[in-house]
Order: sequence, then C-alpha cells, then structure tokens
Amino acid sequence: MEEKNIRPVCQHNPAIDCPCPKDCPRHGKCCQCVAHHREHGNLPICLRGLVNKAKTYSEIVSARYSCKKYTSEQISKEQLDAILEAGRLAPTAKNLQEQHVYVLQSEPALAKIDANTPCRYGAPTCLVVAFNKNNVFTYPGGKRTSGVEDATIVATHMILAAKSVGVDSCWINFVDPDKLAKDLDLPEDEEILMIMDLGYAAEGVGPLDNHFNRKPLEDTVTYL
Repeated sequence: MEEKNIRPVCQHNPAIDCPCPKDCPRHGKCCQCVAHHREHGNLPICLRGLVNKAKTYSEIVSARYSCKKYTSEQISKEQLDAILEAGRLAPTAKNLQEQHVYVLQSEPALAKIDANTPCRYGAPTCLVVAFNKNNVFTYPGGKRTSGVEDATIVATHMILAAKSVGVDSCWINFVDPDKLAKDLDLPEDEEILMIMDLGYAAEGVGPLDNHFNRKPLEDTVTYL
C-alpha cells in the first residue's frame, strides 16, 4: 500500500491515519476515530488487518470479546496457521499433548455445526477442540484427570492468538459434545471440549453490554 493513498480519518486526533486506500468504500466513514473502533472491537473490515492486531498481551486480553455475528469473508491461511500454532505450543500435563483440533470450513462440515448449535453466528471457520481421554494425567487421589484443563489451555492460546492476528472469535459450549462427536465421526477415545468460531465481526458488531461487567480483584483473589 503506497503512502500517497493514505489520508487522516480521525477528527479527534489528526496523528491517527486511516490505513485503507482512498478508493475503499469504507474509507473515512467511521463514526468515530480509529482508536475508538479498535477499543470497542467494531473496526470496518478494511481496517482490521492493519489496525486491529493487538500487540501486547495486555492489549490482547483487553480487546478480545465474544463475537456474535460474522461476515462471510474467510480468514487467511496465514491467520489460521498462526492460531493453530499457538495451540500446538500450549503446555499440557506431562507434555502429553493429548489435544486434537479439527478445522471446519466446508459447507458440509459447517452444516454439522449448525445442526448441533445455533451459535455459529455465520462464522466461516470453526475449530472443534477435543482431547484423547486415554492419554491424560491422573491427579493424585484418582478423581481428576488433565484432559479438560489441557484442552482448555490449548483453546485459550488459540482464542487469544486469533485476536492478536485480527480475527474475531467466540467460545461455544452450547452444544452436546457427544452428539457432535458422533456427527463428526470422531474416534471413540476423543472427547470434545468446545467449538471456536473464527471470522471477522459484521459491521457495527461489538462486545455485549455485560462483557465489561468485571468483578474487582478483591472479590476473586485472596492472599493467604
């Protein structure tokens, strides 16, 4: 993108430039400045790839929210690979790496998601995160195993990595994991933890109001 095709868009801070070309239909039509849209997670598609990439961990966890409506635009292979790699690098008990991530992008595969949950919200990519029930660490006492927590760490790595590369997401647990596993013909020794929607938020979509209702630390942290 050539510098001559860029012009300021922010009326509040002239130092903020719009990274989309002048001939982009959304250029200069933001209702507020780029910083405002980035903060509230509803950047136009033309801005997401360059502006909506959170840089620090603090920015990522602050900016990430559960997206409930997506455009039909598919995420790039580079973005998907970065998300999957983050899951591959996630720690697991005894480094067993019992996770198995299924990528669903075809119409038949996504139809199976829609048959099991109303919560795809039009996302063009879904990840189904599962784990091998027979390859887990058993806690002392014999009552708990590491499968759910290991798969959760993998999924958390990926959902935060998605935000870091400009991809919106939603963690879906409104699903019968056994029925979905049967419909996807997964191996009997695998258990599904969750579905992850991936895509780009539709225009005007942002966090739900209750997203910002966070308890103070003193309500959730105790020093012993």
